[in-house]
Amino acid sequence: MARIFFSLSDEWFLKIGAALPNQNYYPGADLQENGVGQVANFMADWKDNIADYSSGLKKPTSITMARVP
Repeated sequence: MARIFFSLSDEWFLKIGAALPNQNYYPGADLQENGVGQVANFMADWKDNIADYSSGLKKPTSITMARVP
């Protein structure tokens, strides 16, 4: 079985326009402080929890996100 020697941080995937790997791609070590898997974990948490928040909104709400190059 092959071992992952290093993992690219999420910014590399974002810079080249590649899809972010899912959480299973990353090794067992917690490397989020280094940017490895941070966006993938955020997206997974978002998908898991957004239903809890969207049903409680009283009026239409929009969210604006910006990316600084």
